[in-house]
Amino acid sequence: MAYLLTPGLAHSAQNNQPVYSAYPQAWVSQLAGCMTDKPLFWGGVSQVRRKLYREQTNEQQGNEERGKAEFALLPQRAFVPPGTVYWFNSLPSSTALLPHISTTSSQRNNQIPPWLRTFHTLHYGLLFWGYRQ
Repeated sequence: MAYLLTPGLAHSAQNNQPVYSAYPQAWVSQLAGCMTDKPLFWGGVSQVRRKLYREQTNEQQGNEERGKAEFALLPQRAFVPPGTVYWFNSLPSSTALLPHISTTSSQRNNQIPPWLRTFHTLHYGLLFWGYRQ
């Protein structure tokens, strides 16, 4: 059993596509269940509208609003919220929600994406592990 203490990022695609869910793809075979309040589908059309202005063509028009409001879509919510609980049939080989960072080689550290380094620094994906009888 694992309890998520801080927000996590669970990569759920088998290839390197940026698709995220409540649990990582690597846990599928060992996972017995997952309880979360993460929305399964989130997105759609944004309710926030930004006014579009055309460049001022003459002094008479001033800052007159032109055109329609800009269309925008909301992004996918990638993060797994704190409080998510995972139940396992057996302990998974990867026990972290974020990819592991190896600090043994300076060459590998230079290849770590900045976002991943930041998430590890902020302790994202911190799991509290327990044993159920």
